[in-house]
Amino acid sequence: VIQLPPVSSFKDYLSRLQPWEADLLSDLHEHTDSHLLQNALTTASTIYIVSDGGAKEHYGSFGFVIALDHDVLWHGKGVARGHPIHSFRAESYGRLASLRFIFQYLRYHHIDMHPECTIKAFTDSKSLIQREEKESEWLDYYPSACLKADQDVLRLIKETRDDLPCNTDCTH
Repeated sequence: VIQLPPVSSFKDYLSRLQPWEADLLSDLHEHTDSHLLQNALTTASTIYIVSDGGAKEHYGSFGFVIALDHDVLWHGKGVARGHPIHSFRAESYGRLASLRFIFQYLRYHHIDMHPECTIKAFTDSKSLIQREEKESEWLDYYPSACLKADQDVLRLIKETRDDLPCNTDCTH
């Protein structure tokens, strides 16, 4: 059995996730002291997430920012994967990456999120918000739903939102 050395940092932790998630969270940048995000998650704060994505020809990319009222805390960016790649999928990747970041941040730091902490997530994609709302109504997935375009990313967004111990308000 090969034993990996102990995790030395949050970025080291992220690099050891499953390949799809390590790739999703591979280009992150912290803007301030990490204690600001930790403090916000453990108090009745509002955390703002703004995500975006775009595609041109056969390439897609995404980005997101995590902030408080007056401080940008983190930003991330990456390549939106899949075929065919289009704007909706890239937008979905931005949303997924931002939510997975929060999920893994809580997990790595062993944070019990305050019950009144709220995440307000913004996107300029009305169609993404509409698909998320429709998906949130489903108690289970049925076979034909799994055949819809971008269902893999949408399902991961739903599962992540369900796993987060707070209210996630997604708006346009």
